[in-house]
Amino acid sequence: MGKPLLRNVYFIFTKYQLMISRSIIKYIIIGLILLFLFHFEATYIGKIKISHLWKGVILVFLIISIFKGRNIQYFIYAPLLLLGILQILNKDIISSPTNAVIELANTAFLPILGLFVLSYGKENLERALFFFSVFIVLSFIPYQLGLLKSLSGGYNLESLGGFFGLIGPYQTPHGASIALSFALIVILFYLFTGSYNRIFLFILLTYGLYCLLLTYVRTGIAMFFSGALPLLIYFSYRSNKTFLLVIFIGFISTVLLSHFIMGNDVLLRRITGQHEVNPENSLETIGSGRVSIWMRNFDIFREANILEKIFGMGKVELLERMKEKFGIWVMSHNAFLGILLSYGIVGIIFFLKFLFNTLKFISKQSDLPYKFLGFSILVAYLIMSFVQTNNNVFAHIFLAISMGIIYRIAYFKNLEIEN
Repeated sequence: MGKPLLRNVYFIFTKYQLMISRSIIKYIIIGLILLFLFHFEATYIGKIKISHLWKGVILVFLIISIFKGRNIQYFIYAPLLLLGILQILNKDIISSPTNAVIELANTAFLPILGLFVLSYGKENLERALFFFSVFIVLSFIPYQLGLLKSLSGGYNLESLGGFFGLIGPYQTPHGASIALSFALIVILFYLFTGSYNRIFLFILLTYGLYCLLLTYVRTGIAMFFSGALPLLIYFSYRSNKTFLLVIFIGFISTVLLSHFIMGNDVLLRRITGQHEVNPENSLETIGSGRVSIWMRNFDIFREANILEKIFGMGKVELLERMKEKFGIWVMSHNAFLGILLSYGIVGIIFFLKFLFNTLKFISKQSDLPYKFLGFSILVAYLIMSFVQTNNNVFAHIFLAISMGIIYRIAYFKNLEIEN
């Protein structure tokens, strides 16, 4: 009796160990493929940019997968799909059809990805959310070890007495900081819930914060600390154990961050915006000149004709008019203004409706941990949208997967989901 039992236990243990090994190998392979794609996405194959190529392939796959299902539930994403349709109603479709198609794909990526993940179970989505978070943080290691060199330059810090900020495989400093901010919010969430090894997660959080600061981009820093607030507030009141964990993490993080920031003059000047002070026009130089850009955006909207105000002028036309105002092509650095000008009043209504749908959906859920994760992701998304754009692939991934998890929890609890 004893030997057969031992053989069965050994067989089960060996099989389980083999499954874990295969799973780890699978995630390593996926991670290497993603690292390759992100590293080379700014390069071209002929006249086609690699980022457009692989994102286009994924978009086609998502669309086919969605329409294979019998019932399409448009959920909270219907307004964003309508926003994408507006792309064919402005000047870009005539003056710059290629850019119009690319912009349509960028606008449609979030709702299509969001609809796609609804078909997956909660556990699969949780694993995906955790994997992307870990991958983003770990992806900076080969660049800091000197094994890989970023193909694009990071934030130029010469005016602050430094060189270039950390960028990793993400092509732009803002892209790197945005990806890190979402990843760190998720890691912080799982650190509090104890779903994974807390020592491993604390190391990831510490290293990720270090990388976030080294990007020297205030957008990602603001996104993380603002997005972390709902989680910190919730877990502070959840139990005595999580309250003590919040205090511990807060204390250690404050000490480490204070020491690092105060010991880095370049970072300190970057965060406080000392290089932006202009006594002659201090208001317009706030936020790396964003206030000045926003003021020119309002001028462009005021000067637009009635059709452009209602349906938008398109992004290419907007860039041309910004060049007339500034002398260079520059984006709005505010998703709300960018959408208002590119897609008109109708477009901004659709975008606000999407945000309202998302907030309403999160608010009515009863699963408190993921409810507050949803709030945190949404807060970070809003911060990003206010100072950058709403079309960031990592923002899309984290927002879509987190909404998908909340949806599946609601589905299995037989909660009514209103569109």
